Amino acid sequence: MEEDRWLRIEHDLERVLTGEQDIAALVAATQRSRLAGKKFVRRVPTEVTVDNRSSEKFTVVDVFTQDRVGLLFAITHALYQLGYIIHLARISTNADQALDVFYISDRGGNKIVELERMRALRAALAERLEEEPGGTDQPSSAASAARSSASESFGPVAKG
Repeated sequence: MEEDRWLRIEHDLERVLTGEQDIAALVAATQRSRLAGKKFVRRVPTEVTVDNRSSEKFTVVDVFTQDRVGLLFAITHALYQLGYIIHLARISTNADQALDVFYISDRGGNKIVELERMRALRAALAERLEEEPGGTDQPSSAASAARSSASESFGPVAKG
């Protein structure tokens, strides 16, 4: 990698770590610059599954979608905004397809077992991943609804 690119990365990382730069805005700007003049064409449908049988301790979230700049950030940021903790992630990309698996819990360390919370989690991730790359860093309406629903039913959820 070119030295000037490393210097930009180092500078951006320092700004994020000191709180001078919002990481969501930085990712969105990177997406916009990389996608400038290019139309995003979805060739792979997005599928999100929430599974409580594969792990004794964690809820397993499988995300299959088209790979793109900022995808991993979009997924992890959405999980964070919903108030979940990622304990393990397995990231796999083949050509333009991504299969990412996340082992998560709520802030109390518990699996997400309530059907309503599982549905809200799945819907929020699916909606976020259907958005155009380089779009807003604001929470999707499904993420906001999921946070509100979880807060009403299960106590406060961190807003991120």
